[in-house]
Amino acid sequence: MEIKGLQRGLSALALIWLSVATVPVVKADATLSGEKWTDSIKFNGDLRLRHESFFVKSRGAAAANSSQDRNRERLRLRFGVTGAIQDFTAGIRFASGVGEQVSTNQTYQNVFNQKGLFIDQAYITWKAHEYVKFSGGKMINPFWRTYASDIVWDDDVNPEGYAQQVSLPLGERMDLFANFAQLPFNEGGTLADPWIFGNQIGSNIKLSEDSRLSIAGAFYGFTNEKAGDFITGSTGVRQYGNTRVGSTAQLATNMRLLQFTGELASHVGPLPIALDGDFVRNTQDTANLGSNGYQTGVILGKAKAAGTWEVAYFYKYAQTNASYADIADSDFGYTGNGGGGLNRKGSIFWAAYASRDYLTLKLKYFITDVLNPYINQYGQSVTTPAFNSINRFQMDVVLKF
Repeated sequence: MEIKGLQRGLSALALIWLSVATVPVVKADATLSGEKWTDSIKFNGDLRLRHESFFVKSRGAAAANSSQDRNRERLRLRFGVTGAIQDFTAGIRFASGVGEQVSTNQTYQNVFNQKGLFIDQAYITWKAHEYVKFSGGKMINPFWRTYASDIVWDDDVNPEGYAQQVSLPLGERMDLFANFAQLPFNEGGTLADPWIFGNQIGSNIKLSEDSRLSIAGAFYGFTNEKAGDFITGSTGVRQYGNTRVGSTAQLATNMRLLQFTGELASHVGPLPIALDGDFVRNTQDTANLGSNGYQTGVILGKAKAAGTWEVAYFYKYAQTNASYADIADSDFGYTGNGGGGLNRKGSIFWAAYASRDYLTLKLKYFITDVLNPYINQYGQSVTTPAFNSINRFQMDVVLKF
């Protein structure tokens, strides 16, 4: 109770930090360090064209999508702007999609209809000290992550709420960091409001001139997570995994997630190499249908500058209630009714090549299988198998501007 009280205190403090921070210490003018404040405005964006194919292997007569492979063409457009004014930064980004929390993709369909554009990010960050930052709004994920961390956080999720970040150097070879966040993920009306309180502590350690070890531990405490159905509109998406109440999106199990993340970055000759690993456990899986998940793999090379390339392999194993399905990776596994990648295991391969500094081609392949075919899409036991093995192929062309 004391920890939750402290976390709620941090979120209350976040509500007033703007007014405190804006107390003038010097007279503001139209210039910052001899430049106009408009010179600090930066634009950025990218456009991704994707072909995607699904190859379905049925599991029993009750299997969903029992005989249908699938092909689709998609695009993703993101356009953002950031502006710095003294010790404040404001960020805004718009993205395509249909408003889902885990995807900014838009499928080519509906006879060339117009595509939607949504607010993907809208936040303010205050750099209160050289080592301390406060943020609020719909913000960039404040927690340190690697590719393997999508077992908890889909890369497209931009959480809403408040965050505090601390980075403290300890000599030339080591630093410590701490990230905290208070994230309301629904407004309950007459029900209690559900929140996620996240706490992460980690370190970056320089092992040699070209080798670095980064490690972190995080705990995500959920409150009122079983209070109601959070996917109530036409834009949010319920994903597979997690035990639900009936056929709703209401969670039937508690969520207390303990996560450990690590990355060893070095070189093999001139090529960068990264060994990533992530482990998560839901310490309060009241449904007892599986509370552990992990992902590990390697990335060789880095497709960034013109003429560079990368290849990668990862293996993922995620039980039914290992993490909160609705914000976890949406690409690993099932293709319909929200998708998502819990109650699944399998391999991920990709290769990418940057033909220009701003243009990249990427090929990615998922080989996935269900862990327990006798748990349906609502996390409930059934007598006939209700899931399929799914292989997924993606071909992306990404242009950055």
